[in-house]
Amino acid sequence: MFRYFIRTIFLLLSFAKVSQAEIVANWTTLNFQWSSTIDRLAALQYGYYVPEHNIITNIKVFNDRIFVAVPRWFHGSPASLNEISSDRRNLLPYPSWGKNEAGKCHALQCVQSMEINPRDGTMWVIDVGSLSILDHPSGRRDLCPPKLVIIDLEQNKIIHGYTFDESVVSSSQNFLADIVIDPENERAYISNTIETSIVVFDKKTMRAWKVVHPTMRHEESARELMVNGIEFDGETGIDGIALSADYKTLYYSALNGKTVYSLPVEYLSLDTSPSTLDAQIKVAFERPTHSDGMIWSNRSLYFGGLQAHEVLKWTPDSGNGSIEVVIKDSEHLFWADSFAIDEKQNLWFTTNKLYEFFTPPLMNFSQGADANFRIWKIHIGEDSYLAKTVAGVSTALFADCLLIIAMNMLFFFGIK
Repeated sequence: MFRYFIRTIFLLLSFAKVSQAEIVANWTTLNFQWSSTIDRLAALQYGYYVPEHNIITNIKVFNDRIFVAVPRWFHGSPASLNEISSDRRNLLPYPSWGKNEAGKCHALQCVQSMEINPRDGTMWVIDVGSLSILDHPSGRRDLCPPKLVIIDLEQNKIIHGYTFDESVVSSSQNFLADIVIDPENERAYISNTIETSIVVFDKKTMRAWKVVHPTMRHEESARELMVNGIEFDGETGIDGIALSADYKTLYYSALNGKTVYSLPVEYLSLDTSPSTLDAQIKVAFERPTHSDGMIWSNRSLYFGGLQAHEVLKWTPDSGNGSIEVVIKDSEHLFWADSFAIDEKQNLWFTTNKLYEFFTPPLMNFSQGADANFRIWKIHIGEDSYLAKTVAGVSTALFADCLLIIAMNMLFFFGIK
């Protein structure tokens, strides 16, 4: 029996291995997979592709497939939603070139974030609808209304679409930054940075509305943001959002802010009075540094530490909880932007030197220069907030436990 116990401990430890962070892909300049060299040269010649105007922001992973958003903040971005090629070198417009055609409202115009429902293999994508929203002197081009589309990842096609009403999301002022989804109730919660609001989309009723509160604005005390000696001051409001694993609480914060707020989703309703909203919004915790995106696992909230070149996690074990450093790298981890957790309990995130990208010509796109954009992966031993569960335990962990039991039965009964 003692040997049986020792084997059990050994097997459990084998599943609890902690790995080092791995850089899965990196680019100095983003490369798209063109149909031919002639197409690429033509795109460069006519300004459809301006390499230094392309940046990776959001990332999502599903069944070993990696998807990234390349928002069309400036002219010259050929595709806004992309899948990374198997050799990790190129970006493949997703679901196709045609569905990324600029100026065509049936296609994706400016994708800044997306989320994947692993239960049915669909991707929920938010589209600002405008082009060149930060371009000067040409200026913002509000050609299409903001929308949300749902893509079937097996069929690689759009299966649902919803256009936001002007009263919910402005077609000329919106900056739909981040999205989380509740797969059980088929709802999406979206941060709208410019209008400092949370947008709620209910797929069952095909309705959307917004909720506004002063906590969604920037914090005056956190206007100053300096990364690597570069000033990146601003008044950017609500940006990163995260949904708890029980889908009952939404967490959010401003880019120019250090406070993370929590709000029970039942109060994200048109019927909620301002006084009730005031009473229900709580301070979850204070971050030690500015941060961009964030994500809940089934246990902890992960976020970036922009000034300290870190990824951190907050675990609400008691009181205000505890904050731990997951990874720190002062040589490569520049501006952790967005996060994803796959079915193998790996945390994925992007770094993109956003402070340099917005301060030309500081970002070096020349051949042989250091990578500007990186995709990272690190095993955390925790499931995504979206993972399926069996009696409150993730199906991945449940399967591991069954395997441990089966192997120990073999050992115990002396079966080789």
